[in-house]
Amino acid sequence: MKQNLRIGVFLIGIVALVSACGNGNKTPKAPPPMTIVETSRLEELTQKVEKEGLKPLSKGDVPIFLKKGEEAYFVASDVELFEEKATRKSTRGEGVGLSIRLIKGVSLHPGLFQSHPVIEREMTKVADGKLVVTSKRIVFVGTERNISADYKKILGVTPYATGFEVEREGKKARELIKTSDPVTPLVYVTYIINHQADE
Repeated sequence: MKQNLRIGVFLIGIVALVSACGNGNKTPKAPPPMTIVETSRLEELTQKVEKEGLKPLSKGDVPIFLKKGEEAYFVASDVELFEEKATRKSTRGEGVGLSIRLIKGVSLHPGLFQSHPVIEREMTKVADGKLVVTSKRIVFVGTERNISADYKKILGVTPYATGFEVEREGKKARELIKTSDPVTPLVYVTYIINHQADE
């Protein structure tokens, strides 16, 4: 009876270890997609901008120095910058071996157990700041980080309900700009890039 109890506890420990290792590679949840209301607003604003164009802001309302011939169209203050970073948080194990019969009806499969770190990637907040959309670039002016991305270097923009992700040429890590109004800068940036491509 004691032998069966020891074997049961040992087997439970193995199951718990395997479960812990198997759950160590969970990927972080992606930001929520745009809702129907936000998508509808995006379409309405896109039609308005296509019809009326963009109106430049006064230089006194822009928190950056503009380049020659550059105009600013949008400024947001409640902005957070997130960047994808790799971290080592857990280990995963693998093992193989021979089957050993312990008692009737119960077999154990011991063997070499090798563990290695599991690399997890998650979006980490790196700075608070302001977002500026100009005729030539997207600018983030932050407490710990500044970004100036020319439109010619932008490969793609992915919208979310809480912000948008910018994919830049030569930048491997993903960057997420979180703001309370992701629709307006997204429409403006798309409009500017499309019109520059037509020129």
